[in-house]
Amino acid sequence: AYVYYAHVLTRERSNTDQSQSSVQSAGRVLSIMIKFGIIIGLGALIFGFSYSPVLLRFYGGDLLIDGGGISILRWYCIYILIIAINGATEAFVFGSMTEQEVNKYNVNMMVFSAIFLFSALFFTQLFGVVGFILANSINMIARIVYSSRYIKSYFAPWKTNPLIDNLFPRKPVFFAFLVAFCITRLSCWMFCCDFGFIYDLINLFIGAISGLFIIIVVWFTESALVKFISDHHLKTSFKFKKQ
Repeated sequence: AYVYYAHVLTRERSNTDQSQSSVQSAGRVLSIMIKFGIIIGLGALIFGFSYSPVLLRFYGGDLLIDGGGISILRWYCIYILIIAINGATEAFVFGSMTEQEVNKYNVNMMVFSAIFLFSALFFTQLFGVVGFILANSINMIARIVYSSRYIKSYFAPWKTNPLIDNLFPRKPVFFAFLVAFCITRLSCWMFCCDFGFIYDLINLFIGAISGLFIIIVVWFTESALVKFISDHHLKTSFKFKKQ
């Protein structure tokens, strides 16, 4: 996404000096990438929440499960959703900022670092390792807010806002995630985690089917997202093979 923005937009020009077609194209891609980040983050959150015990058992045995690993991994899945959104918004910010704006942003990064430092000191005393994840989440949310304000002001002269226009996944996608969450929670309740290896495989198989169900729903309802990702992947693969 960053490469696309840097290619479509001229970084040393202000937003009003860009061509309208370039700005509109960048806005559509930004909405698509934020939506993609939300979908990826929701997937990590839903399946990570349900399958944390199984994954930790395969990775480190009962030691990680009994040591609070499940709670830590589930909180980290929430963090994945946040950083997915942050990555989509910051890709546009860095792909469109002028050098002067980048320097200003670097100063703000010092503020974000201070927020993270004090949050980490506070929350780790209250929640231990989970507090470190919470501090990182607060830091990322602050950066999302800053990026959102920049994006809103960047597109204001063009009377559009990619943060509103077709930003969130469609209702069938949210419904698919809800169904998958219910199925995987029920599956974990029935088959996880003390019934043996075969039951763990059945549990994971149900999760794989639920994931496939979500992919199918996204494929048929988010045509713009699927087209952009497939076109970008095909072009990247072709260039790689050509080299």
